[in-house]
Amino acid sequence: MADIGRVNHAAADVTVLIDAPKLPRRGGRPCGSHAQGLTATLDWAAQSGLAGQHTLQPPHAGRSVLVVLRDDDPEALEAVRAHPSHPDVVNLAPHRPGTDPGGVITAALQRPYTLALHPGVTPGQPGDTLERAMQSLDDQPAVAAVSGRILREDGAGEAHPLPASLHLGAALLRTKTLHDAGGLSRLLCPGGAADLDLTCRLMRTGQTVQRFDDLIFRRQHWPTPSAPTGKQHAAALRDALIVIERYFPRPMRRALRRDAIHRAATLQGRLGMRGDFALAVQTARQSAQWEHRRGRSTLHADQLETLLGWSRTKHIVKEWSIRESVRRVVLAGWHPNLYAAFRAARHVGMTVTAVADDTLVPGGTSYRGAPLRRLRDVYDGHAEGVIVTDTHPATAEQTAHLVEQRFAGPVLRLYESRLLGESVPRRRAERPAPRLAA
Repeated sequence: MADIGRVNHAAADVTVLIDAPKLPRRGGRPCGSHAQGLTATLDWAAQSGLAGQHTLQPPHAGRSVLVVLRDDDPEALEAVRAHPSHPDVVNLAPHRPGTDPGGVITAALQRPYTLALHPGVTPGQPGDTLERAMQSLDDQPAVAAVSGRILREDGAGEAHPLPASLHLGAALLRTKTLHDAGGLSRLLCPGGAADLDLTCRLMRTGQTVQRFDDLIFRRQHWPTPSAPTGKQHAAALRDALIVIERYFPRPMRRALRRDAIHRAATLQGRLGMRGDFALAVQTARQSAQWEHRRGRSTLHADQLETLLGWSRTKHIVKEWSIRESVRRVVLAGWHPNLYAAFRAARHVGMTVTAVADDTLVPGGTSYRGAPLRRLRDVYDGHAEGVIVTDTHPATAEQTAHLVEQRFAGPVLRLYESRLLGESVPRRRAERPAPRLAA
């Protein structure tokens, strides 16, 4: 059982929202169950005093634990109903198409804070994750939510690939700001695009979102793992294109849209999702027309910089290229901020000789004219330096380690580690080029 720490005064202030996403599928049917994960998280909530009935006066009255089931999972539904803490449950599996489940969920959240977790996830590390997250929000009125990273039993990690985006599997939010932003998902599948959509809406209220790498959550149970199918990749592409059209200005839209479609087309070559891919692009185009008619919710320049960091990336790459005298570079990792690194390298006059990513080879051939290679093929002869574009806290270190094993020249890491209590993010120092003895 994860270390639940000390939860002081949280029972009256926090609603625990356990959002069970859609299950992995085989042959079109869900496989596995969230039952074990839900039981583990509900046990933690009960033992920490967050679950159960409380005789409280408004505005602290309302549900203490709310479980949301998004898939047909009878075993999980039975486990929730049989749990001794008697949590409330919203079953969206039979939900009618065309209605917004986000409104159903958000209306049930009435306490000052909402702790959003996935099944099997519990806050747990010495120092009490929940207490530290609540203290951070209390100390910073302009922050709408704080998010952490999830560590699984197998050692793998989970977080949103964009450093400034929250992850709704491990986040503490101000409930009022959540209501002001329009609530939870707007017909988007739970995951990266839905998390980014909520992040953008929270930022449009004038507040910010923070993610800390030392705010640790632990996952104890997960359904039977299964590789994403073509339909799942297509749904992710559709949602990503919808978010791009909704919040980003035209120049950014063009670049981000091109990258999203290009990456999906490359995966299409590996997964054979031709029909699903075409339908996703068609649906996204219809959404773009609708966003244009109703008026886009474009973020301001400073908000875009906070979210994507294009100017900061350009500054970091420029300083590194001058210091290390790098003119030919390989970009390691096709991630959401790959274009920021590519754009920065071109801006300072560097030549991008290749993009290295194991997940897209041999499905694709190039990225904006630069050939795609496997990470193991990044040898000294390809370039004078390597930029590790991976900013995902769960994989950035691994990607950098693989590169440094095979490349002896200078390596720049764009991943910045932000710790709770630090005002300035920390970027691990890049490895300089070896200096030859005179």
